[in-house]
Amino acid sequence: MKKYSILLLLIPFFFLFPSCDMHYTEGTILDEFVKKNTDTEKKAVGLSVSTTAPVSMSYNLNDGYTLSGIEALLVYDDGSTENVSTKVSYSGLPFDNVGENTVTISYQEFTESLSIDYSSYTVSIGPRGIDNDFFIPEVFGPDNEDKVFVGWAEAGSDEVLEFPLLNESYEETMVITPVFKPVSQVFELDESGAAVKLLEPYYEFYGIPASITAFGDNLFYKNGTVKAMAFENGSTLSSIGEFVFYFSSLEYFEMPSSLVEIKNSAFSMVSNLKRIIWEDDPGLKTIGPNAFTGYPLDVLEIPSSVESIGRSIIGPSSVSQIVFLEGSQISSIDRYAFDYTYDVEIVFIKPLFISPPEYSSDCWGSYMSTFRIER
Repeated sequence: MKKYSILLLLIPFFFLFPSCDMHYTEGTILDEFVKKNTDTEKKAVGLSVSTTAPVSMSYNLNDGYTLSGIEALLVYDDGSTENVSTKVSYSGLPFDNVGENTVTISYQEFTESLSIDYSSYTVSIGPRGIDNDFFIPEVFGPDNEDKVFVGWAEAGSDEVLEFPLLNESYEETMVITPVFKPVSQVFELDESGAAVKLLEPYYEFYGIPASITAFGDNLFYKNGTVKAMAFENGSTLSSIGEFVFYFSSLEYFEMPSSLVEIKNSAFSMVSNLKRIIWEDDPGLKTIGPNAFTGYPLDVLEIPSSVESIGRSIIGPSSVSQIVFLEGSQISSIDRYAFDYTYDVEIVFIKPLFISPPEYSSDCWGSYMSTFRIER
């Protein structure tokens, strides 16, 4: 009897611990759990963009251009949305002018275009330093034709700020707006539209309108305030006269593609110069004598469009290399073009000439150390 009692007591344990070799069939709890979680997975199907407030544009050195007043919603297949306004990227910025503009807004694989009536140029500029790429906003528009851009002012003020891009200690972020002055207030013009006299010499930045056709001699002669200069798209400036920036405090200069000639000593002794920016497809043909005497940078680039250069274009300077850019059309080089240069390498990159114009062992200055043509 004891033997049967023990067996009876063990039987329930087989039901409490069933075999591990179990199979779930359709309709079990596990299948329902999987199905339920699969059904709740949403799929993004598009992007919806709209304006929610007056649009303002900002520029940050790390993030580039962004817009505020834009709402971007990621749309899912179940009709729900997710606000991704702070995560989108923009193309089509900065706007070309005040008025109707189109911007493209992208997030993940979705892209939408939005038409915006941009009524003001409000720009927020974040921290930057002098070693960062030179930044010139497109601030000219229909309302600013024939006006000179002279800098930025804090929103609601007309007082021009110290130019933030050239101030190494500039750290704060503020909302600023561009300041324009009538051309007649800043420059005296002759009948041809050339600026022949500087009437307001105390700005650090000058944004030159397209209507100015030339800079007359001595325009910024020994000016100790100017730091940067840029030109409106479509500039008609064709000539920079003699001694225009001689001994000035200029640091950055954008050469417009309309420029044809740089005359005698135009950029001579500009010891603070940090960068010259050549626009695409330059039209410069002539560089006059002593044009860059005392040039403080290591390399002087000569655009491929230049056909002639005058005597002693750099003189004694810190230049170690003069580079004639690819496809150089140079046809006339003054006999003493590189006079007073020491240990300077002259490089022609795939020039159009077969042999250097008027080249002989005793010309182009007696101190030139290296002459090289790269085919």
